[in-house]
Amino acid sequence: MMENKKYLVLTGTPENFVWSFRDYGRNKLSPSAHGIEPPPELLNKKDNSILWAFNDIKHYQRLVSLLSKNKECFAVLVCNKTQYFDRGVIGFGIIREEDLVGEVIWDYWPSGEGWNFKFFIEIEEVAPTVAQSIKMLHEKEVLTARDQAATYKLWAESIYPLIPGKVVMGQRFEIKRQIYQLLKSQTKFFWRKWYRETVPEEKGLDYLKEIIRIHLISGKNVIVYGPPGIGKTTLAKQICANMTSGYLCETGNPEWTVFDVIGGFSIGAKKYRKGFLTNAVLRSWNSLKDKGLPYWLLIDEINRANVDLSFGKAFTLMDILHREKETLIPLEEVLEFEDFENYKDFLNEEGLLVPYSFRIVSTMNSYDRALLFKLGFALLRRFSLVPMKRQLQVIRGNADIFSNAAKKLIEETPEKFPNIYEAAKNELLLNREELKDFAVIKKEYYEELRNGIIDNVVFSSESHFGFSLFRLIDAICTTINEEFAETIEIGLGLAMDASKFLVAAYLVYGQELVKYVPYVIDEAVAAYIVPQLDILSERIRAEKMGVSTGRTFSDKIEQIMSIFKELGLVSRSLPLLERIYEGERII
Repeated sequence: MMENKKYLVLTGTPENFVWSFRDYGRNKLSPSAHGIEPPPELLNKKDNSILWAFNDIKHYQRLVSLLSKNKECFAVLVCNKTQYFDRGVIGFGIIREEDLVGEVIWDYWPSGEGWNFKFFIEIEEVAPTVAQSIKMLHEKEVLTARDQAATYKLWAESIYPLIPGKVVMGQRFEIKRQIYQLLKSQTKFFWRKWYRETVPEEKGLDYLKEIIRIHLISGKNVIVYGPPGIGKTTLAKQICANMTSGYLCETGNPEWTVFDVIGGFSIGAKKYRKGFLTNAVLRSWNSLKDKGLPYWLLIDEINRANVDLSFGKAFTLMDILHREKETLIPLEEVLEFEDFENYKDFLNEEGLLVPYSFRIVSTMNSYDRALLFKLGFALLRRFSLVPMKRQLQVIRGNADIFSNAAKKLIEETPEKFPNIYEAAKNELLLNREELKDFAVIKKEYYEELRNGIIDNVVFSSESHFGFSLFRLIDAICTTINEEFAETIEIGLGLAMDASKFLVAAYLVYGQELVKYVPYVIDEAVAAYIVPQLDILSERIRAEKMGVSTGRTFSDKIEQIMSIFKELGLVSRSLPLLERIYEGERII
């Protein structure tokens, strides 16, 4: 298919870029550098755009002509040299036909006069330190020379200096698609380090433990994966020790059968032999009764076992929603237990129940390329995959940018999953209170949910941000579904998983969650939503070999990557998408 898109380079002075970006994130323009209010023609500004202009009608007419044919142009924004940095890329934007304003005589910028042929640029990507400066710029009623200098010093760290050479200030310079893509790819690679900061190993492990704890409270089992010798098993044991009265540890084995895992009648011994999962479940019931804490199962190297087959009916019971009535062992088999009388309280008319608070914590070696059994989607729906690294990285970003990007996405996306918060909360209220068994593991968390304490925290958070985090999850799911219609469906189940993770995060953090929202959203999306896109990697590899027509999956992935970047989901979600974009499997 013929490529009709147009690509431009727009340049400007640093003082004028600072002035334009002080209104980024707002839906109206500030007074000009001369203190004059904006004229009526410029009152339709979008909060994710900046104002720009040409001083020559010929350049403006050329832009009008391009947009009449193509409807949108993609622009590289280049900032000229200061004493703090060389000329370089400050961001990337899109100019659409509706962004054209025309001739408006209003000297908005501090540098130069006669920049009358105005238009808006929707900012697609911006240098990280520019994003960090926005809040500071918003707080300034007047930008002094000192403020400008401080802004330049901050910007200097992430302005990318490698740009096309034939760029004249203020003019539109058209470039080829290949140059644009190469320039954008190099710049984004250069910017990546500013969106992540390394956490000291000790604090990083504390953060990782907290994230795993939230997954477990949300009702999921967990697989911790990473390279050999990094401490996965030690971490898994620490998690179990901190949240339970004890745990049974087993190593994955390709020879496991249902008899090993669940148990059965041993003809040779002429008695019922319990499998290790059954033993862990029975110990969990006893522990809940005596200590008010569950007992768990830890499986080291779970990928070496054929879980789908060896776990039999227990495979379904890994999901807490099926534990209300479904049983692990039929009643007639339970009656064969030598110590049957000890477990009468944990039976229904069908057989042995599994506690809502029971979990399986597992490890997986991500460097083992000769896996005996590949984990399937059905299993992964019941587990959260959490990567373990020696040096963890967390997001650095601007809260205002996150909020503005979230509001924009929510406004542009129809609601697909109404009342998802209430639904997620109700699933986590599953309990057998008389047996001290709660889906959220701790009785205190259950009471906070039941008594509406978490409702107050959630509503307070909504007031703080001006939107619901659950509505944001809904918008992200819906946007992906719209991009990949008839290929991928992020259904209610996955949206519920992400929402239950949010509810669990509210239980853990309380009012403090507002400080960690981008982290928590990033983890929820990476753990429960992005893996669904894994199937696209093979199609993208085919595209890279030239087998594609129309709008490619690569283009669609790029669009989702851009949204994740705006939201600041760059620690976990964006790197996973980047791997898919390169045609790599992520699960």
